[in-house]
Amino acid sequence: MFRRHYYYHTHTPLGDLYEHNLRLNRKEVSWLNKFTPPGNGLMQLETPRGEAVRLYLLVMNELETKCKAAGTTFQQQAKELTEKSEQYGYFNHREQGYVSSAAAGSKVAAIVYFTVLQRCEDVVRHRYGMPMSPEKRYFTAVLDTAHSFERYFGEAVQALLAPLAKTVPLPDDETEQALNVLDNGRYKPHFEKLLALLPTDTVGFAAGVYELCYLNNRNPVMPQIYYEATKQLGELVRAPALHLYLHYLHYGVACKWNFKPRPLIKRLQKKLFPQPEHQERFKAICQSLLHSRDLNQATTEVAKVYFQERKKITLDMGTVQAVRAQHAGTVELLNEYLQDTPAPPAAKPPKKAPAAPKPRPPKPPKAPALAATFAAGVQLTALQQALLALFAAHQLALPQAAVEAFAKTHGTLRNQLIDGLNEACADLLDDVLVEETADGYAIYEPYYQKITAQCSIT
Repeated sequence: MFRRHYYYHTHTPLGDLYEHNLRLNRKEVSWLNKFTPPGNGLMQLETPRGEAVRLYLLVMNELETKCKAAGTTFQQQAKELTEKSEQYGYFNHREQGYVSSAAAGSKVAAIVYFTVLQRCEDVVRHRYGMPMSPEKRYFTAVLDTAHSFERYFGEAVQALLAPLAKTVPLPDDETEQALNVLDNGRYKPHFEKLLALLPTDTVGFAAGVYELCYLNNRNPVMPQIYYEATKQLGELVRAPALHLYLHYLHYGVACKWNFKPRPLIKRLQKKLFPQPEHQERFKAICQSLLHSRDLNQATTEVAKVYFQERKKITLDMGTVQAVRAQHAGTVELLNEYLQDTPAPPAAKPPKKAPAAPKPRPPKPPKAPALAATFAAGVQLTALQQALLALFAAHQLALPQAAVEAFAKTHGTLRNQLIDGLNEACADLLDDVLVEETADGYAIYEPYYQKITAQCSIT
């Protein structure tokens, strides 16, 4: 998938190459055969090369028409410029020096036509989001600036290309993939546009990343796109971020035989894995993916990472039977007492039923006592200790409504209570103890263990 594509330069003149496909006349074939075809990677791709040739022919026909209206021809104008070059010479960027007049006269005629094609190529490059041609411009200007290419043809060519630029169609998927091989960093502007969707449209961001990576499936940096997207999306949602990271592992191995996966940064691990068992499950999925290369199976198992197992109660039927036999006599004696008890008197007609009492609001959950013994260290108030015990009784995760009710019962505000607890533990943890989640609040278990070993009540 990630084979490097090499583009071999063809010496077939462009006129001979397109004569039959575009049904060119003899003059158009001559215009295209004036120079050696460009050897850069873009002009070796069929679609952009065809667009550059199309623009070149349109411009040349328009220039020829304008020259005829002025009583001359394009060839005569090029010849006049050639004669000036024979007199003054021209500057060659490739050789970084001035070429002799004899050599100049033999080259400028072809370079005039070639420069027109390069201007057309630049339009295609701009439309496709590609950098300008790496080839040096063989021709810039005659020493006498009054007889430069720009004076003869430059302004006219630019004026003709301006409206034609919009007629160049955007590249299809196959061309996009080939362009991304030529320019490995071409994905960056597209990725920046996707980042603008966050934090509101996480679904659109993920879908855009998958589409961008499809268009870069022959680009060696494609796994890096998945990794960067994981870091951005992991700050907001969990499961979609884990899916992106699995794609990073899968295509990273496909890209490099000695691929060394980059782990998620610690700050992101805390957000993605509230409990240690979550991280252990995901590690197992990653190891299985690297071994089996089955991406579909790995992404299916992501849902199991956050699955909360319920504790099963197993009854020992032997013990139940033994207790039943031990208390059988007591049960029979109670039955005799019940049989000997006289029947209760007939009930009197009921009086008018009083009005039903108004339903009372549900009581907030009571904080269980914290079993740990706290040594001197972080100073927590009794209320903060009670909230910590409440978290411990509910597997270190509470819904927002439960924390709200607890705070209201103790005459304080929810945010004030949470912030106070976090501030009291900040020096020890160098981080927040209670983090806000999509469902409420949660405490990272290693942080809880550290706090319960080093805090005292005030």
